[in-house]
Amino acid sequence: DETHFLLPIMTAVMVGKWTADLLIDSLYHKLIDLKCFPFLSDEPHVEECLDLYTVEDVMGRDVVTIPEIGSVALMAHILASCN
Repeated sequence: DETHFLLPIMTAVMVGKWTADLLIDSLYHKLIDLKCFPFLSDEPHVEECLDLYTVEDVMGRDVVTIPEIGSVALMAHILASCN
């Protein structure tokens, strides 16, 4: 019965994965850079604290709501009316 090897092997694999994650970028990040896809970072690069603002302070125009269930024509009309 080799199930007693399972815990040490799983521990070694997870420690190796965590170590690699800390030391190098993932393959997905390398491919994003290689293909020049736009990428948003984890942390916003903002000079000031956004917690001090309300949505009303930062939004540009009136909010457009979309119903949960609607026709394609309605969606196309809503999108066409939003410049």
